[in-house]
Amino acid sequence: MVFTALSFQGTKGATDERPNAGVPRLNGSLILKMTRQPSAPCPTSRRPSVEVALCRRKPAPCSAIRRGSARPDSTGQVVDGYQVRIVDEQGADVPPGEPGDLIVRGPSTATHYHNRREQTRAKMRGEWFFTGDKFRQTADGDYHYVGRSDDMFKVGGEWVSPTDLEAVLVAHESVLEAAITSREDAGLLQPQAHVVLMPGQQGTPDLAEELRQHVRARCAGFMVPREVRFVAELPKTATGKVQRYLLRGEPA
Repeated sequence: MVFTALSFQGTKGATDERPNAGVPRLNGSLILKMTRQPSAPCPTSRRPSVEVALCRRKPAPCSAIRRGSARPDSTGQVVDGYQVRIVDEQGADVPPGEPGDLIVRGPSTATHYHNRREQTRAKMRGEWFFTGDKFRQTADGDYHYVGRSDDMFKVGGEWVSPTDLEAVLVAHESVLEAAITSREDAGLLQPQAHVVLMPGQQGTPDLAEELRQHVRARCAGFMVPREVRFVAELPKTATGKVQRYLLRGEPA
């Protein structure tokens, strides 16, 4: 764990496929629960080591750590003893506010993946660990999760975060779930939406166009899906994470 209690990110492990996958953001309702219960114990997750990592350095309850600094959609700030950088494809630090790959250095960083030499060489870069997550840092020092590095793509030179675009689609009353992938169109990458509708809704061309306009009214033009595909369900892992790579392999 490299962030404060504002994050519930899983800890790194030498045998994990994706040690930092799926970093959730702190939503407003959770902030209220934490701040209204100052004596509440540290939040736990499916991995008990997360609670230990959050609380080991400070005897106070997690809700008291950096009280008042919690912000919606923020992963938080770096805890003592760790260093993080946000870098571009060449390994250079990106300007504040720009998305880039998060790399971490600290005492608990794994040294290798067991029997996975190529993955070790890709992720363990000297003392720095390549998380595979895209982040950006705001002027106040907070880190904001943008998406998995292998899920994000560029449209017209601009990064598209599937998670951000999916959140916009799910806000529509007809949408139960959504996943965004890229598709190549005339040699250029364009967003493609895979949408699971609410019960009783029908996937029609009119609804597809309505969803595109819904996105257009809230996002930059390059983020509007070129195509909206209605599906019965989204492929997921056993823990409920959408497997976008399976959707990328589907024919247009």
